[in-house]
Order: sequence, then C-alpha cells, then structure tokens
Amino acid sequence: MTEILDAAERLFAAKGPDRVAVADVAIEAGVSSALVLHYFKTYADLVRSVLARRNKLVLQQIKQRILRRDPHSLVPPSEELLGLFLDVVCEPIHARLLAWAALSGEGIHLRMVQQQGLAKFVDFVIAQFPSVIEQSSDQIAQRRRIEEGLLVAISATHGYAMGKSVYVPALGLSTTEQVTQAMDPHLLQTTQRNAIDDRFRLALATMLRAYLAPLLDAIESQPR
Repeated sequence: MTEILDAAERLFAAKGPDRVAVADVAIEAGVSSALVLHYFKTYADLVRSVLARRNKLVLQQIKQRILRRDPHSLVPPSEELLGLFLDVVCEPIHARLLAWAALSGEGIHLRMVQQQGLAKFVDFVIAQFPSVIEQSSDQIAQRRRIEEGLLVAISATHGYAMGKSVYVPALGLSTTEQVTQAMDPHLLQTTQRNAIDDRFRLALATMLRAYLAPLLDAIESQPR
C-alpha cells in the first residue's frame, strides 16, 4: 500500500489530483488497477489517503518538537513550529491536495475530520502544561484560545501556500529568493530556505504570539 501512496503522491505533485486516474497510479506503482482499488475503494479515497498521510506527518513533527523543547525555554519558538508546518504545506503537491479537498467537498471525509484530529492535538498541547491550565480561573477560555490560535495558524498557512504564486508577485516580490538558515542542532547542517516564506512565518508567529500572550506568559512564568 505504501508503494501505491508514494506513486500517487509523485503523480499528484507533477499533474495535480484532477489530472490523474487510477490507471496512471497503477502504472506508476507497477501494480494493477484492481489492486489499487482493493486498498482504496474509490479515487477520492486514494487522494484523501495521500493528504491524510501528509497531515499526519506534520502533526507528528510538531509534537516531537514540543516534546524535545529546550529545558531552558518551556515553550518552543512559535516561529519554529510554524516553520515545520510551512515546510510541508508550501510544497506544490500539498497546496494542490488542499485545494482539491476544499473545492470537491471531500475534506469532510478526511480522517483528521472524522476522528477530530485537531481536538486531540489541542489535548496533547494542554497535557504538556497541565499546571498552567489547571490553575487558570477559566480553563474553557484557555482551551478556546489555543483552538483559535491553531485555527488561525492553519488557515493562514494553507491560504498562503495556495495563493503565494499569485499574491507574492503581485507585491513585486520574488517567490524564489533563497536565504541560508543557521545550522540546525538536530540535523547538523545548514539549509536553504525561501526568503518570503521566512518573512511570512515571522509575521504570522509574531501575530500569534501576541494573541496567545496571556497563556504563553503564564507558561513561561512557571518554575523551571
């Protein structure tokens, strides 16, 4: 099944979901169309599965980053977390898959929606800082603030990913200018990043931090 998903992802990246058929995926994967439809009952199910796998990857990376946060800083930098998310959703394939899900109405059938994956992610975040939430005079309001911040981050990033090829040039800016990022202590290497992506990430992180300031201040004031 992994080979089929990999093949479908390659084709979706090259052509977009609307220009790929089950037979194309079968040929790319080196299997029969019947086998593709054995694992994925419909073409829509196949596309949803590719998108779901990518969404799962992003959430796993963010969770891992939260868990390995610097002991001297209780909260991982919001800019870094947005960067992890942005690196995936700004890939052309992800933008195309998101557009397909939104315009086709198939998004409602995603596993993330059916299983309330984002609600579980909020539970995970709250579980990392139980003392702050428990001491709050309004725990419901704290949870809503996290939910709203997450919704803004996801919506803004998805919108940027799908619209950047139009909006950035309309501002007279380049979508291809690269900057060298400092060495990542976990990857032990320097990486090239898109300059406008960095500017977007910093701007969004600054706005989110301002909105989440009461909660973040309470977390950072906890004894280390």
